[in-house]
Amino acid sequence: MQRFSLAALAAILLTLSIAACSSSSTSTNPTPPPQLLYFVSDANSNAVTAYPLTANGNIAPTQNIVGAATGLGFPRRVVLDSTLNIYVANAPAAGGHSITVYAPAATGNVAPLRTITGAATGLTGVDGLAIDGGGNLFAANCATCFHSSGSDGILIFAAGANGNVAPTNTIAGAATTLNAPTALTFDASGNLLVSNGGGSSVTTFAPGATGNVAPIATIAGAATGLTGNDPECVRNDAAGLIYVCVNNTSTIAVFAAGANGNVAPVRTLSGAATGLVTPTSVSFDTTGNMYVANAGGNTITVYAPGATGNQAPMFTVSGAATGLVTPIGLAIQ
Repeated sequence: MQRFSLAALAAILLTLSIAACSSSSTSTNPTPPPQLLYFVSDANSNAVTAYPLTANGNIAPTQNIVGAATGLGFPRRVVLDSTLNIYVANAPAAGGHSITVYAPAATGNVAPLRTITGAATGLTGVDGLAIDGGGNLFAANCATCFHSSGSDGILIFAAGANGNVAPTNTIAGAATTLNAPTALTFDASGNLLVSNGGGSSVTTFAPGATGNVAPIATIAGAATGLTGNDPECVRNDAAGLIYVCVNNTSTIAVFAAGANGNVAPVRTLSGAATGLVTPTSVSFDTTGNMYVANAGGNTITVYAPGATGNQAPMFTVSGAATGLVTPIGLAIQ
């Protein structure tokens, strides 16, 4: 009886071993994660193109939203929401300004999912875009930017806004000191930072600020290097440092977290080796690498964390295959 039990047990173990091997040999490999991309809005090609984070050289875009059906017209800025939908600010020379929204994988001559446009929207000089934690869409209206009219202000649209809809709130008026606002970003505390091309400043508004409200901080003055030099973008890195595209001097100026007043940058990135040419947007990947759109150079340049001085980029996306003509906005997945 004991001999029979041991033999039976051995047979069972052999069967299980064969089954496990068979299962292993027929299993499929796990699906690799999707490749992360950055998206670029290009004003003079009327396109939004996407590239891998490690793109370098004269490389064709992975996605290319372009064509009459897209509704793109002199696209200035681009931002992604929490589901990776693509929001684009359009400021054509003729016709109404708009914000168009596309699916994450959109490419080709594809219609937007939604379009915010019409007299009720107040979009007459749309430029910078940002989305808060509740999905509300903030749009800078720049009265004196290319193809613009109306008044300076920040227009706030409800999550999912579509069509000829009025903003739910605005930040506008003399107390705001907004002057040709060009770009927007939120810091980790929910404060809204605004670069002002006409005011040579960066203004910060408290979370929930609306109406004719004064900023809680303003970076401006001779020591900042912004005076008369058209700050075109503002962005925070993971440490809270404030990065500003100084368009006229082809410089990225970096200010301390919470900087206020006539303060000098803690460091700058500038010089021939950097490849910076009238930078208009900055963004960061999760490792801290910095991506810059250079409108004057028709390039995207990528720098190591902490890049400073006349430091060369790690990567440069440039050339006819890229489709870059006047890259202005840049957003990373």
